[in-house]
Amino acid sequence: MTAEGPLLNPGRGFACLGLRDRGAFSAFELEWVSIDPWWRNPYDDQVLWRGDSGEKRMIEMAEAKDPWAQFDTTVRRLTPDSLHTYEKLSEVPLPTGEFDPGGAWSQTWRLWGASSWQQDRGFLSIERKPGENEGFSLSVRRECIHRVQYANEVLEAEIECGSNVLATPRLWDLSFGVFDFVENREFAEAGYRQTARVEDGAILLDIGGKAVKRSVPDSWTCNWSLFEAVQRGAVSAGAGFPEFAYVEDLDKVKLGHRIHRREERRIPFGSGEVAVSHFVEIGRGILPIEYFVDGQGRLLLVLTGLKAWVLDPGARKVHENSVSWHVKRNGSFTQIEPQLKWKDR
Repeated sequence: MTAEGPLLNPGRGFACLGLRDRGAFSAFELEWVSIDPWWRNPYDDQVLWRGDSGEKRMIEMAEAKDPWAQFDTTVRRLTPDSLHTYEKLSEVPLPTGEFDPGGAWSQTWRLWGASSWQQDRGFLSIERKPGENEGFSLSVRRECIHRVQYANEVLEAEIECGSNVLATPRLWDLSFGVFDFVENREFAEAGYRQTARVEDGAILLDIGGKAVKRSVPDSWTCNWSLFEAVQRGAVSAGAGFPEFAYVEDLDKVKLGHRIHRREERRIPFGSGEVAVSHFVEIGRGILPIEYFVDGQGRLLLVLTGLKAWVLDPGARKVHENSVSWHVKRNGSFTQIEPQLKWKDR
């Protein structure tokens, strides 16, 4: 059997140039070329065997801290223990001192991804400011590396929230842009700005001068509000969270969400372990989202599928270093070179 390429494998960012079957029980060889600089490495002659032994090999590499472990394509759901194995929780300091989740605070979380490319991908910062009429405001900034576009995605939002258990937004001003790494040039076609207010069970949006109306139930919130709400909920003696609509990034409405409080537990974090309250959000249109909150009400960790948000005051600096690394490799995204041979049995 012969397959002529190129066949695109977007999961690994490869093009398959050819495949030759050497028999039912023998190896078949795949010739790959990389279209991603993460595969530009000094181990081009390394051969990995996939298939029945692939999972074992990947685990062995991780345990041995093999340089190839960073290219582990065995995708697993993230847990605090697996993050600890990847040494992503020991890198951050354990927060100390008093914390009031209902007061004024500023927090930053590092975004880490564990798909086929395990890497720091950006950060999320949220500043809470108490306001009048029992409400408060959230200043949100999120930056993420977009490897395919060779750019930095930047989202900023100013959100006024109610003081209810879900921190439901009442009005906001949000902007999104995609910027070239080297020149910081914005890709105008990818950006947008929206302003909105909530009236009579509907979100009234203005997106670039275009009016849009989205209906929402009385009980609803967004992902950034929940980063605030679970912190207050962890130290509250209230009845918990009602069913609600989840408006992801203040854009996509997803109904039928609930947050359940699970067992108190201990997780590795920083140089030791910490006792946390464990919350799990389930609902339509998402993978389960897990929130881990310490005894002071700090949100230490958020996990969903293959993404982790880790509380880290140094997350901005980590992101700046990642961007600088990509800038130094300017141009490599447009080059296609033979990299390695994959074999399977």
